[in-house]
Amino acid sequence: QVTGSAHRVARRPLHIAQTPASSVVAYFALRGTGQFFHLDGCETVAPGQGIVVDADLPFERGFAQGLSELVVKVPRAALPGPVRSRNRPRPLAFEFSGTSNPAAAALARLVGGALAGRPSDWELLEEEILALFTDVMVGGSTLDHLGAAEEFIRTNYQRPDLSATGIAAAVGISERQLSRLFASAGRTVP
Repeated sequence: QVTGSAHRVARRPLHIAQTPASSVVAYFALRGTGQFFHLDGCETVAPGQGIVVDADLPFERGFAQGLSELVVKVPRAALPGPVRSRNRPRPLAFEFSGTSNPAAAALARLVGGALAGRPSDWELLEEEILALFTDVMVGGSTLDHLGAAEEFIRTNYQRPDLSATGIAAAVGISERQLSRLFASAGRTVP
């Protein structure tokens, strides 16, 4: 969680070359409107909105009135293969207040809640954050993952090596997350 007064922050090509982040970052604006300048233009991010950026591309952020925000930085290597390899030259702006983007709203609640108290299961928290972060990046939801898993099973049910691990990898989530998705639908993976 970051709170600050009026300021500007830049990540320039030389700095990126000297200290690569190898990460993707999501900023969730809680207070204060900011300008996000990137290679293709400028995005305005107001409270209730967020932006996902590749931390190894040049950008500049400015806050005329200060800010309060949640920041989630995910190492690119921790993202599922299809999302990790996706080239994201432009930042992705999103809403996280209201019902327009349930994955982004859930991610903001989860991170905010974790900051408010000590989670009892850090591994579970990490898995949930990665799953929701991935959903935000692809504009999907856990319902999309469940549907994709069901479709993968329908198409591959005759494969002798079909497993929960393979299904989870095919849809870009962890095996634990896959089990939770099926449990929420009243079923099990087998």
